[in-house]
Amino acid sequence: MDFYKFYLLFYRNVLYSSKIKNFFDFQLKNLIFVIRIVDIARKANVSPTTVSMVLNYPAEYIPVGEETSQKVLRVAQQLGYCRNDIARAMVTGKSRMVGFVMPSLQEEYVSLILEGILGGAESSGFFVKVLRAPPPKEIHKTIQQWIQMRPSGFICTNLEKSVMDEIHALLARCQIPLVTVDNSFIQPNGTYVISDDVQGIHQAIEHLAALGHSRIGFISGSPQEAWAIRRAEAYQKAMSKLNLSVPEGYLQCIKGKWRDGIDAVVRSLLMRSDRPTAMACAGDWMAMAVIRTAWHLDLHVPRSLSVVGYGNLLFSELTAPPLTTIAQPFAEMGLNAMQHLTQQIEQKKSSALESPLIQHFPTRLVVRESTGPVAKSISHATEF
Repeated sequence: MDFYKFYLLFYRNVLYSSKIKNFFDFQLKNLIFVIRIVDIARKANVSPTTVSMVLNYPAEYIPVGEETSQKVLRVAQQLGYCRNDIARAMVTGKSRMVGFVMPSLQEEYVSLILEGILGGAESSGFFVKVLRAPPPKEIHKTIQQWIQMRPSGFICTNLEKSVMDEIHALLARCQIPLVTVDNSFIQPNGTYVISDDVQGIHQAIEHLAALGHSRIGFISGSPQEAWAIRRAEAYQKAMSKLNLSVPEGYLQCIKGKWRDGIDAVVRSLLMRSDRPTAMACAGDWMAMAVIRTAWHLDLHVPRSLSVVGYGNLLFSELTAPPLTTIAQPFAEMGLNAMQHLTQQIEQKKSSALESPLIQHFPTRLVVRESTGPVAKSISHATEF
């Protein structure tokens, strides 16, 4: 950098064109000098080792006096020092970067989780790189590329089981911490931050039962999805707990891309002679699809059919009628996941633990206008 400055000054003075002089004046004015640890040490009259300890470690862990520490910090500020994390990563093998691996940012809940992660990262001095999960056949190569960036750890959400298995195995081998937040399969020795789906589904079913509903159907996602499996099982347990029967076909798991096939499934369920008087859903989008199909069948919500969603996403307040749903604390879960990851990084733990660490977050029933008492005319009969 000193040579570059000399180069600019020299050529500015030997060239006579005013335009060229203006160019070099601009370069000199905007030249950014990288302040190094040795520059601070020279000006503060201390060793580079002392500067490094003061700038990189908490005061209680270094053998440097308070007066010397303050002098180093004062000089660093005067010189405009900014730590070179790239150089630091070359020495330590780690950066202050954590990766957030997700399937897509199109889903609102992913953005809410990311919001919480960003809050935790900012408070602990990390920055977050958002990474899109690749297809299963490309995951091994992609993870190796991620590891080459020398991240301190990873947070994952809503990944396919085969992808999650591969990520967990490779990161454990490289001793890189990993935390999974919401909607993923539980590994035998991982760290997980998830909403309490058993509690949430029980809240939904108990709410409908309290309104007099006994014929309660349930729409869930693909049996290949962890969240769909958990919520479908919770539905069956909740119905059993309340001594309510589950007729064949009342529990529907949408295979593949559920948005492509949900209308036909809901229609067939609502046109049964013993159709449900209430529907609980494993997601708010599914509940919206149920309301839409009910409208096409001239079934009034909630007079003829009560509907409960899951998630409490923004649009749940905007449906007609506004959707009764189960609220998941996505941002808080993201923050907690980042806190767990920070702790593992500081304690130099890998993603492989002796037993799974699972942090459950409570859910909350949000009652709006899509649920109501079961109509007397259909409590023991059908409209069809």
